[in-house]
Amino acid sequence: MGMMVPDTMENIKMCICPSCPTFRESKLTGILFCAKGKAAETVIEKGCNCPKCAVWKNYKLQNQYYCTLGKAV
Repeated sequence: MGMMVPDTMENIKMCICPSCPTFRESKLTGILFCAKGKAAETVIEKGCNCPKCAVWKNYKLQNQYYCTLGKAV
């Protein structure tokens, strides 16, 4: 099962949220949603790159779309 993701500079540098189709289609401004929680903006789910992210792998996360569902716990 996945772990809680700390909001650290190291994780921010590894975050690939801006490359995600959902991020680009929804005009999101935040990143590292797995640590910070869901986006304040309206999100249109268009695909998820979470499983390709080093943060997702390092913390053994299982879910996707943290930008719509909220942070990993």
